[in-house]
Amino acid sequence: MMKEEDFPGLDVFICTADPYKEPPMNVVNTALSLMAYDYPTDKISVYVSDDGGSALTLFAFMEAAKFASHWLPFCREHNIMERSPRVYFASNYHSRSPQTEKIKVMYENENMKVKVEHVVDNGEISDEYIIDDQQRQAFDKWTNEFTRSDHPTV
Repeated sequence: MMKEEDFPGLDVFICTADPYKEPPMNVVNTALSLMAYDYPTDKISVYVSDDGGSALTLFAFMEAAKFASHWLPFCREHNIMERSPRVYFASNYHSRSPQTEKIKVMYENENMKVKVEHVVDNGEISDEYIIDDQQRQAFDKWTNEFTRSDHPTV
């Protein structure tokens, strides 16, 4: 058995460019799956490169960050093997415990998935989804003049 200090550091890059060809929920599930991987947390870094500079993808990852604070500990506590939330909740093999149902509601209904898919379907982030000044500052950077090759870094 390897000791944690013997694990090599891992940098994982996820690249995306178009929220309509690569739906943000798919990219988010990939990132959440990697972050929940059974690997020392101080030895793995996950980076997302959005070459399209999409506000929709940024919004999806802001929502995913909130969900991750529940999902990642849940995966570790319960030794979850299907670490993609989409795959895990679509399977019939997961527990129906109150904690599992709470996490599933957070993923599917209350927060992340419904909000992100609604934003992508509408093609914009409406004010009802911007909940604080930090998000407002990030989304205020996007204007109609931005293109896939001319946009701010975030």
